[in-house]
Amino acid sequence: MIPLARLPDQTGVREDIRRTPWPRGKSHLAADPAETFTAFLVTLWTGGFRFAHTAHPRGDAALREMFSLKAVPAPCTFTRWFNRFGQGDIDLCLGGLMRRIWSKVRPLTITLDLDSTVFTRRGGSREGAEVGYNPAKPGRRSHHPLIAFAADVRMLANAWLRPGDAGAANNATAFLDHTPSVLGDRHKVGLLRADGGTWDLGYTRTVQRPDGKMVTVYYFNEAEDRERYISATIWNP
Repeated sequence: MIPLARLPDQTGVREDIRRTPWPRGKSHLAADPAETFTAFLVTLWTGGFRFAHTAHPRGDAALREMFSLKAVPAPCTFTRWFNRFGQGDIDLCLGGLMRRIWSKVRPLTITLDLDSTVFTRRGGSREGAEVGYNPAKPGRRSHHPLIAFAADVRMLANAWLRPGDAGAANNATAFLDHTPSVLGDRHKVGLLRADGGTWDLGYTRTVQRPDGKMVTVYYFNEAEDRERYISATIWNP
C-alpha cells in the first residue's frame, strides 16, 4: 500500500487533481473537492465499490496519513458532490485530468483495445440503469459502458457510460472519434482491436485513419468464441 500511496506524488497526479476545476459547494465550510476526489480514489484502491465504503478511509487514521488526507467527508457528501456533475463537468474535470495524465507518458504508438462491459445495479432507481444485455443477471437493471484500453502500458484510454439497454455498437463511432483527444498529440493509435465473440457473418467495422482513408474490417465466426476469419480493405471515401 505504501508504494501506491507514493504514486500520486511521484507521478504528479496529486497536483493535477488540485489543479482540476471541480464543482464546488457554495458554503465556506464545503469540503475541498480535490480532497474529496482523492479520498474517493483511495476508497476504490482499498477495495471499496459503494459510497458507504468511503467510511473505511474516514475511520482509518493510518490510511489518511499515508495518502496525506486531512479529512474524509461522510458518504452523503460524496453523493451530493457527484450529483453536481453535468456532462460538461465530466469532460472538463475527468477528461482534462485524463489528458494531463496521458501527457506525462512517453510518446507511444498504441494498441487500442475497445470493449464494452455490464455493470449490474441493485436497488433504487439510477439514471440510465435499464434492463438490457446482462448474461450474469438476466432481467436486472444495468449500465453498458464503452471502454478503451492502451494494451502497451495497461492504462485506461477512455470510458463512456451508457444505458443498460444500449446496443453493443451504440455511440461506438463517436467514442472512437473522441478517444484520440484524450490521448493527445504525443501518442498515435497503431492498431485498433475490438471483440467479436458472437456469431457474425459479413459484419463490418469501419474507421477513418488520420490520413483520411477508411479501413473496413470484415470477419465471421463459424461458432461462438471460436476462430475468426478476418480481412480488411483500405479505401478512399
